[in-house]
Amino acid sequence: MLRLHGRVYTNMQEGEMKLDIAEKTRILEFVGLSISLVALLASLTIFCRFRSLRNTRTRIHKNLFVAMVVQVLIRLTLYIDIELLRKNPPDAQRGIGNTPFVCEASYVFLEYAKTAMFMWMFIEGLFLHNMVTGE
Repeated sequence: MLRLHGRVYTNMQEGEMKLDIAEKTRILEFVGLSISLVALLASLTIFCRFRSLRNTRTRIHKNLFVAMVVQVLIRLTLYIDIELLRKNPPDAQRGIGNTPFVCEASYVFLEYAKTAMFMWMFIEGLFLHNMVTGE
């Protein structure tokens, strides 16, 4: 295993290796977020479409999924903006990072979505606890 690792990275400089790993990690994260977005939207569609799924438990699920969708959309928007600016340096003056209000608002909404997501996870756990204990 160590020999394989050595053969892969012996021809690369230290900085190039770190940059390559960071790029591949960002691509993997982008793909994962895209798949999550599709799955969450499909789940929300199913929950909203069928009347038989309208109860307290699925309402909690829907709110959790909406918080997740908001978080994924903000992250994808930020990552796409970073990639577009990196590939087109003349457009660097027009990005989210160079617009202080939009940049700060994006990160505020991202933190809000994360907080809302954890709150709905807590509510779901509390709901399940109350169902199991009968309180």
